[in-house]
This record gives sequence, structure tokens and C-alpha cells, in this order.
Amino acid sequence: MSARPREFDTGLVSRFKLLTVEEIAQLDPPKWLIAGILPEAGFSILFGEPGAGKTFIALDWALSIATGTPWLGRAAEPGEVVYIYAEGMRGIKQRYSAWLKEHGLTAAPNFRALAVPVDMLDAKTVGSLAIAILNAGLKPRLIVVDTVARCFGAGDENQTRDMNAFVKGCDDLREYLGASVLAVHHTGKNAGRGARGSVALKGAADVEFLVTRGGKGLIKLQNTKQKDTEPLPDQRVQLVPVGESCVIRAPDPAQAAKAEAAEFVERGTAETDDAAFFALLPFGPEGATFSQWLDGSKKRKATFDRSRKRLVAAGRVKRDGERYCCVVAPDDPAIGEPSQGEQAP
Repeated sequence: MSARPREFDTGLVSRFKLLTVEEIAQLDPPKWLIAGILPEAGFSILFGEPGAGKTFIALDWALSIATGTPWLGRAAEPGEVVYIYAEGMRGIKQRYSAWLKEHGLTAAPNFRALAVPVDMLDAKTVGSLAIAILNAGLKPRLIVVDTVARCFGAGDENQTRDMNAFVKGCDDLREYLGASVLAVHHTGKNAGRGARGSVALKGAADVEFLVTRGGKGLIKLQNTKQKDTEPLPDQRVQLVPVGESCVIRAPDPAQAAKAEAAEFVERGTAETDDAAFFALLPFGPEGATFSQWLDGSKKRKATFDRSRKRLVAAGRVKRDGERYCCVVAPDDPAIGEPSQGEQAP
């Protein structure tokens, strides 16, 4: 037998609308600021190592929306944009001018830049920013927070509680202004493990992209999360000098194909080395002789020997006389590390 709750909020009760299957079927499909890239009124993450080209891509997206310019063939919904350029305004003038020149424009009146960090963990600060934007007569469709680190106040990125507070600050901006928020962030020690800090950030994101810098100005964009659709295939763009800065363009096909081939070989090498590493791991701290390790790897001798040399040179395997043993480090790419944002047991 059920009992009626004694404590409740009438206002909250009215918010909790229970949808039927038929009502769910009538919900609008996801809408995009840039088709397949940035969702409308969503929360997106763009992350990568320092110097990977994150800001060039974020600024490219922002100016594409501010001017209604398609992004590499993808439609961009025009609207006002606020870009929190928290790492300092040095260089934004050149980047802005280069982008306009590249696209044959003289101005982007729907684009605004904020040159100071914003403590996104502090509700009063976030509310004040929203009022400042409204007082300027703006109704932004996109707000860019560049970077998470500079807009994190006194919080600790590794603490789930603080990261949740950052996410709430972004959600509050979305609610106050009806805007989409794009947060630009750094990788941790191992880029393959995702953005730096607590995994609460990725958990809250609708869309996430990893930016990786290659040679000859090539940048790889990996769609590491899509909440409502299938992730996009990896995409390469190229950073090309224009004026006193650089702009994003579609890559040279020959260079892109060469980069794809090199990455395929590198990925195969890494997988072979990891297999050799795991074949040695069961031997424990006493290790194994060359022959024992070779037999355990079940690889051809020439292939195994190349992996052996690379593992020793990288410090992942230690040689002591005739024996080899694994050097197990917390950040070894084959072993992994404690979940970001959580304490190791």
C-alpha cells in the first residue's frame, strides 16, 4: 500500500511532466549550430594537448556561426557568439583578421570576445556574466569557454565535486541565455584517456572532440562522444598561414592520405609492442629470458625483436643480464591509470 508524501513542492510537481510513448515520438530531433558538430543549446567539449590547435578550431567554429559561414561544407546556423578568451587576448586580433581575410569578409558584428577569466564554479559570477551579456543586448547562440583551466577558479579539476560545479556553471549559462556552451580543455598525461581531470566533464557533455596535431600543419579531429547520434568519422583539417596568423582549411588530399597511412603503421606498431609487453607481464618481477619471452609472445622472432628493442628503449621493459621484466608505471598506456578524478584504492 502506497503512502502520499508529506513533504513536496507544488512548483516542482508541475515541472515533472511524465511523457507517454506517443509524446516521446513527437519530440523534435536534435538541432545543430554546425551540422553534426555543435548541437543547439548543448554542452560540448573540445580538448587536446597544448599547441594542438584547439583555439584555432574553436574560433573557426565560433566565427562560422557568427557570420553564418558553412564550416568545411557543413551548414552553420547564424547567431551571436560570446568567446571567453581567458588565456589572454594576445594573438586574437591576428587570428580574427586572418579568418576574415580567408573568408572575404571585413567584419563579424555578431562576434564578441571577453578578455578576462570567469570563475564558472561561482554561481554569482556566472549570473553576473549572464546579466552583462543581456545588458549588452546580446542573445548568443554559442558561448565558448577557452580554457576550462583558466575558468576553474580555485577548484581542483580532479575532484568530481568541483568539476560538477563547473558543469553546473555552464548549464546555468545555457538556461539563462538559451545558448550552447563549448568548453576548450587540455588532455591529461595520456591523451588516449580523455580530457584532463574528473570524468564528470565527459559524462556531462553532449558532444566531445579530441584535437591532435600532426606534421605539415595537419590536425586530426576525433569525435570521442556523440550523445544523440553516431560519432562522426575522424576528420583532418589543415592549419595554413594567412597574414600574421593561421586559419583552418580542408587538408591537402595527398598529405592527408600520407598521414592516414603513417598513423595506420604507428597503430599497428603500438599494438604489437603492447602484445609483447603483456606476454612478459605474467613472468612477474623475476622476469624471463629472451627465449622464454619470445615463446610467450607467439610472434615471429624478427617482429618480436623489434618490439623488444622499442620496449627497452622506451623504459617499459628493464633488462638485467639475460633476463627481462616489465616496468609497470601508473601511466603506462598498456596498463592504464586510475580513473581521472577518482582516488586510487
